[in-house]
Amino acid sequence: MSIPGLMDPWQREFTGTAPREYVHRRAIAEVFLTDAWRCVGKDAFTLITQWPRAHLLYAPLHGRWYDPMVAVETIRQAGLLVAHAEYGVPLGYQFIVESIELTTHKAVPVGPLPAELDLRVDADDFRWRGQRLSHMRCTFHFWQGSENVMTGSGTFTCVPPRLYRRLRGSRAAAVLTPPQPPVPAAETTGGRHEQNILLAPGRGPRSWQLRVDPLHPVLFDHPVDHMPGMALLEAARQAAEAVTDPGLLPTRIRIAFERYVEFGSPCWIEADPEPSGDDGTTEVNVIACQSGTPACRATIVMKPGA
Repeated sequence: MSIPGLMDPWQREFTGTAPREYVHRRAIAEVFLTDAWRCVGKDAFTLITQWPRAHLLYAPLHGRWYDPMVAVETIRQAGLLVAHAEYGVPLGYQFIVESIELTTHKAVPVGPLPAELDLRVDADDFRWRGQRLSHMRCTFHFWQGSENVMTGSGTFTCVPPRLYRRLRGSRAAAVLTPPQPPVPAAETTGGRHEQNILLAPGRGPRSWQLRVDPLHPVLFDHPVDHMPGMALLEAARQAAEAVTDPGLLPTRIRIAFERYVEFGSPCWIEADPEPSGDDGTTEVNVIACQSGTPACRATIVMKPGA
């Protein structure tokens, strides 16, 4: 079955990953996009993503399903790639992510080969600083064969290096150093390796302190001067799991970033679950606060697994 706007079979050949600098990754193993992408219309693009069967941070859920966080990371990478490769944003520009959203329509099973999905990207809400792109929104449709298994969106601002240094001031040279809170919260383990547990005991029930290993090879793939957004989202996901019944899967993930989480000051993660259906669905609202000020807000919908 042919899906309008996706690649013809003869266009699907790829031999490697997208350039790692286009997706802001140092490790080639962390690049989830292939070197096959096409413009298929005005501000419309198709890409092919290949997901690893195993991953250090985003392990298969219940040993059967790809973690939706792999798709969220794919969204992050695809937005960067399109901005650099198709709209000419120079390498070295900083990207300030404003929001990311993902809805899973059907869980993607882990099979005998890495999953290869078609990704349709439509861009809009452009803003420009002179001749340079400064803001863009993208919508995403993940196709596995003829089935649209996930949809998502993301918005971000592109900032030239000189302006970014001026905005950040002395914090542009900040580095996360040990010690981080050493003891993970027991209710957030979920079979994870200790390095991947991002929540330490907090100030009360449904409250935790963010804990991140500065040597984590995924979350700190390259130097940054603030807490990575993907670390905050993973912490929110772990908080959602901690306040819901075992066996639930995250089927909708939405996060909006309001300010940076800086190094050197505690960040508190708080979760508020709201059961919303007779089918066991629970919506969890998560907020990350630092110095008494909200830094990001996430909503994660947890549903019983297939």
